[in-house]
Amino acid sequence: MDTAELTRKILDRRPREGAPLRIVQAGHPALRRTAVAARDRLEPALLAELADAMTVTMRDAPGVGLAAPQIGLPLSFYVVEDPFAAEDVAPELLDLMREAGIVEPDGALLRGVPMSQDDTGAVQLARLTEAGLSVGTLPALLDVDTVADAEQVAALAPTSRFAAAFAAERDTTPTTTTGGAR
Repeated sequence: MDTAELTRKILDRRPREGAPLRIVQAGHPALRRTAVAARDRLEPALLAELADAMTVTMRDAPGVGLAAPQIGLPLSFYVVEDPFAAEDVAPELLDLMREAGIVEPDGALLRGVPMSQDDTGAVQLARLTEAGLSVGTLPALLDVDTVADAEQVAALAPTSRFAAAFAAERDTTPTTTTGGAR
């Protein structure tokens, strides 16, 4: 089943149009699969319907964001709603901007930047630079999607809470062996 067919199937499971989608539980296969980009996989009308349905679901949960894998769809697509949007930008975000040295934070520097795209960082960097801010880039962060990713991150930061939690989890996870006598 291709991505568009699966999307349609998930949307059609609702008892009526406008009803929230079902949020999957821990262990669902979509939560373990590598998500694929939504761009060029869904027609614009279907993508818009998915976004609307996910927004209804997020608000019903309630939440501030919902990713497609949470509804059983292994797509790199999500919806986010800032409850402080009427107040321009969340005060917590403005505080973070002040801590970063931006004396008079402007929410317009953040609004409208396309998220989860190949050029997201470049667009945001250009916007901040054009505003006259002294900015730079940090080394790329690592996503932890697999055990191998977790091992790599734990090795890079061996004294971190993450490394300690990962080691503790490994110590309690049963292992299996294949072949040979014990």
